[in-house]
Amino acid sequence: VEALGNGTVIIPVMTRARFDDLVGMRLLLEGTAAEWAAHNVTPTQLEKLEYLAKALTEAAGRNSIEYLDLNQEYKFTICDASGSPALRDLVERLWLQYGPFMHTYVQDFRALSLTDEYGDVAKALAKGDAGEARAAMERDIHGGVDFILNLGHFVED
Repeated sequence: VEALGNGTVIIPVMTRARFDDLVGMRLLLEGTAAEWAAHNVTPTQLEKLEYLAKALTEAAGRNSIEYLDLNQEYKFTICDASGSPALRDLVERLWLQYGPFMHTYVQDFRALSLTDEYGDVAKALAKGDAGEARAAMERDIHGGVDFILNLGHFVED
């Protein structure tokens, strides 16, 4: 969100260039988080990821906006598992810019959930496979991005 001089808070316009920039940073940072988490994830965090994956499927089945909050919690759990508070902080900052756009324009959570790679991310983390964890996270992000690009809610650059 963006605070205007008069105290009003708005969702800033999303240009395609800004969207692409945010996506590039998400791929870099969330991919790194998944990679590092493969070396640091705890059994408790893996259990939480399994729980969240089921909850995401259920929320998508109900076509509930809760899906977006659960998606964010899933991604932040992976950031926590990376063991880097600085990385978590950077991802949170990106989500402050990306999240409102998702909340505003995504309405078909059943269709969006078809792009999910949560199971593959969790499997890779459980095996300690850093490369596959990163690749699965990147596939998950790309799937969501492709879904959003089909919605076409951008202002001119």
